[in-house]
Amino acid sequence: MRIFYLYSSLNVKNISFRQNQLTRLFILRYDSEKKLIESIYNVAVDPQNFQNFLDCWESEFTATANKDLVEKSKQMSDAVEDHFFRAYAILDQVEFTGSETPSLKAYVDASNLPTFVVSTAGRISILNRALQSLLDIDLGQDLSKISLQNDDLAKAQHLLRQLDQLEPHKVLAIVQTAHDEDVEPVIFAISKLYDEKLQQDCLRFCAVHTVWNVEIGKIIQETFGLTHMELDIAEKLVSGKKLSEIADEKNRSILTIRTQSKSLYRKTKLKTQSDLIKFFTLLQNFDHQESSADLTAAPSHLMAMSKNNILIREDGRKFYYETYGHPDGEPCLFMHGLMTGTELTRSAIKYLYNHKIKLFAPHRAGFGMSDNHGGDYKIECFTQDILALLDAEKVDEFKILAHSAGSFYAYHLGAELLLRVRKIRVVGGAVPFTSRQQINAFNPRQRVVAYTAKYTPQLLPFLLRGSELQVKKYGAEGLIDALYEDSEFDYELIKDPEIRDIIVSGFEASFQQGVDSVVNDGRYLFSDVWNAMVANYGLPIEIYHGTDNQAVPMAQVEEFVSLHNNLSLNVIKGGQLIYYKLFSQVMHGF
Repeated sequence: MRIFYLYSSLNVKNISFRQNQLTRLFILRYDSEKKLIESIYNVAVDPQNFQNFLDCWESEFTATANKDLVEKSKQMSDAVEDHFFRAYAILDQVEFTGSETPSLKAYVDASNLPTFVVSTAGRISILNRALQSLLDIDLGQDLSKISLQNDDLAKAQHLLRQLDQLEPHKVLAIVQTAHDEDVEPVIFAISKLYDEKLQQDCLRFCAVHTVWNVEIGKIIQETFGLTHMELDIAEKLVSGKKLSEIADEKNRSILTIRTQSKSLYRKTKLKTQSDLIKFFTLLQNFDHQESSADLTAAPSHLMAMSKNNILIREDGRKFYYETYGHPDGEPCLFMHGLMTGTELTRSAIKYLYNHKIKLFAPHRAGFGMSDNHGGDYKIECFTQDILALLDAEKVDEFKILAHSAGSFYAYHLGAELLLRVRKIRVVGGAVPFTSRQQINAFNPRQRVVAYTAKYTPQLLPFLLRGSELQVKKYGAEGLIDALYEDSEFDYELIKDPEIRDIIVSGFEASFQQGVDSVVNDGRYLFSDVWNAMVANYGLPIEIYHGTDNQAVPMAQVEEFVSLHNNLSLNVIKGGQLIYYKLFSQVMHGF
């Protein structure tokens, strides 16, 4: 009796299952319902079973005709609601023990770039398949046995000795494998991470693809006054070539090439080839459409452009928000998405600074660092939190920028604070989902959440609790891949380490305090007040939407825009994450 075994295998106290409920479980008329209920309890055993539950749950909706869906939903709810809430209670009490896949390992495994991790003992503790197919490296191998260039090996060993003093999640150094006639050298960026399994800091070595960018090359040449020959040598060095190889390619003497490389390093104030590669790699994260005059000052700007703020509300709650951009810039309020958070890329921060925009990015109650409201969350509470922020920052009029599900809150503020909101721009935003046809256009994971939120909203917390536990136990990497795999643009973009870190951070912030904030956002997507909010905001609302946005298909956005004269649509080639990749484009003229 598999189900009974699953019950008994749970390490849960104070939960009893009455015999008649067990009997009911086995005499259900439909095999699909049996499988569904079994899958519910399987999630409580191990969140890794969550996908199987989603498949069973979705099949209950998709097998039902349109005209019968509301009634079928009620029947499903009546039949399985007790099991949902019982399993939810289990999930609230169960503590996972035994061997678990650490989130850091999941992160490394999910990367398409060759990556390995070195423990404080100087040994390889994690590596992925992409690395194994490239280099002959084994778990437990000492760092000194890896074929790095001599200076680079010493550099990496020095970082290990200074590990506790280093800043995490930043590029600390660029190193290369030793040159070999038969194998191209591999360039690695080193950063500090925390290994939960070992409960200690570690170094991550992630391969860097340095493809020369002509635009960046021109900026470097103009900024530092390089000759054409010095720029050409810089391009070859960035690709990992040795001076002798460059000399052979150009049919020049090694002495000539060495002299020109020394001039290159002197002008750029760099010392080594690794320094040049690191510099070039970092420049790719800036907005290259800006003038080169700002280039050398940009890094010092970035240190002063972000700020964390906490307001203590009347009920004692902490309300958290971040500030980005120019300290004297035009005020703009940012509404974050369902799971994409408030963090920005370095190029986005630089754009805000250079265009004199001061961006306020609040965490909605229950999301990230902001405390949840006691009792049921009401949209009026959100408005009061925003008013407190505006008072604290002495802001009268402001613009609103919204991403994804943040569009609902942008429209709400536009209607509520009509005289203070000067403009609204929505990037990759959600629209009201009112029909089954719209829901069927989603990818599978989003579709089942949408069905639940619309037809059986009382069961939504359990659905999202499964996702929360997956994130806590296995990390967000696998869920993020599943969420964006149907969009070629987004799936390629999340391979970018900086953007992936931002997406992971936002995903984890969504579930930092449980599922309440996600449940609220999910319910608002099916609210019937969207049209009234948009109509009540008299000024034009600009929508920027990607052609390959799988979360909110273009046809649904076009339908929504057609209903309102004050909505305009700007179509951009890309997916749901155009906000991160094409920030300067979606912000142009704002």
